[in-house]
Amino acid sequence: MKMIKYFFLLITTIGFSQVSTEEFSIYFETDSAILSEQSILNLEARLVVDKTTKITAISLIGYCDDRGSVSYNQQLATNRVQSVISYLKPRFSDDYFEQKIVGEIPLNDRNNIKAQRYRNRRVEISVTYKKQLKFLKQWLMIVLKNTVLMIS
Repeated sequence: MKMIKYFFLLITTIGFSQVSTEEFSIYFETDSAILSEQSILNLEARLVVDKTTKITAISLIGYCDDRGSVSYNQQLATNRVQSVISYLKPRFSDDYFEQKIVGEIPLNDRNNIKAQRYRNRRVEISVTYKKQLKFLKQWLMIVLKNTVLMIS
């Protein structure tokens, strides 16, 4: 009988949460690591959370188009990632950020080169959210409490 009580006590101390990830991209002008007004609006819209949701990680991957030297593009991709991190720094500590630099991406084909280059000048962002399922936790605690009372 005591084992059942301890089991229920253990279950109620476990946090109930749902983890989800949202991925999106921020685009840059040629030869630039400056966040545009549109990019800032996009970032702000994606990082809105309510009281039951917490952002637990932000992963950033930096890319460039095929113009420029490999070393220049590596540095530009790094600067783009750093630009996003600098913008987010007031709200998140260094622990939240994971970064990867890919740099230059070759063109897929010779059609629509301008659009391909635009899509390649980006930072891909993956935000991991943890949402507390308070309703489920409260409901389960009530059920378990009533079960323990009935067993006693």
